[in-house]
Amino acid sequence: MDHFLEDINKIYSHLGNLVSKQIFADRLMYNITDDIHFIRNIVGTTEEGREFLARVRCDKKKLIFGAGIWGKEILDTYKDISFECFVDNKRSGKIYEGLPVISFDEYMEKYKNEIIIISSRLYHKELYQQLRENGISDENIINAGKFTDVMSKRQYFDIPELKNGIEEEGCFVDAGSFDGRTSKIFTEWCGGRFQKIFAFEPDTKNAVKCEDTLQNCAGGGKNSVIRKGLWDKDDVLCFKAYSNGASRVEENGEIKIPVGRLDDMVMDERVAFIKMDIEGSEYNALLGARETIVRNRPILAISIYHRKEDIWVLPSVILEMVPDYKLYFGHYSIAAAETVLYAI
Repeated sequence: MDHFLEDINKIYSHLGNLVSKQIFADRLMYNITDDIHFIRNIVGTTEEGREFLARVRCDKKKLIFGAGIWGKEILDTYKDISFECFVDNKRSGKIYEGLPVISFDEYMEKYKNEIIIISSRLYHKELYQQLRENGISDENIINAGKFTDVMSKRQYFDIPELKNGIEEEGCFVDAGSFDGRTSKIFTEWCGGRFQKIFAFEPDTKNAVKCEDTLQNCAGGGKNSVIRKGLWDKDDVLCFKAYSNGASRVEENGEIKIPVGRLDDMVMDERVAFIKMDIEGSEYNALLGARETIVRNRPILAISIYHRKEDIWVLPSVILEMVPDYKLYFGHYSIAAAETVLYAI
């Protein structure tokens, strides 16, 4: 216990601003207790989050439009809200996460005057248009997908202090690159001040999308998509390929993927920025990047919400590697997901 408290105190003493201290304290308490009060404090640190919290408090019945990843996130995060059901254009007649999934027609027949929360980040525009074309007023629509999509555009690059830390000729490592969107945003954010991009994406369908994206952004000819996962040693692991942002290493995964150390794959490169969002593999990947981090002291933007212990384990590992890193936190959704740790 004493060692744990020492780690918490050390992390807190390295935090660079008051918002980061608030997010760290609330995330730590939420991960320990599952008390929704703490995650609502975190959600309330953003303008989008405050708007969502204000609107979701109304007395009307509430439905979630989209029986997918983000629908589940909303359901899991707001356990104190009694949602009627999911509405989905393709999955009606099923049960998802314990709630019935109804068709859009059934929604129009029974619930059109209640609150419907658009959950999808990728398809929020289409779902919003569908609702409006069928006469649903903005008063009854909460577009949570839009909120999260807007926040995702600044995710990983949100802290003003980041600009001072980027190396002009350094490389960007995009670990868990999905469709390459984050790499593209990086090239725009840094104004071309980078050497090349190493994008790691072991999901085959995602890797194809990522290759297309990287070829069509700055430095396209020098950028690389590496179809491997990052780990602390060379290995072959079971992998669940969802062909979306949730693909991950899992013991019961239906395919196997090669994994390896970042240190071995970028050993001759000057790495300026490492972003990691790899669905719970961040700890092992950081251990496999130790030499790169110690040598180059890159900016780090690490997802820190996949495992409860990540909130104290990952900052401790990073500070053990580079004790003079300054730490910051940001949060980029209206649910419990998308908390990012920055090290500068």
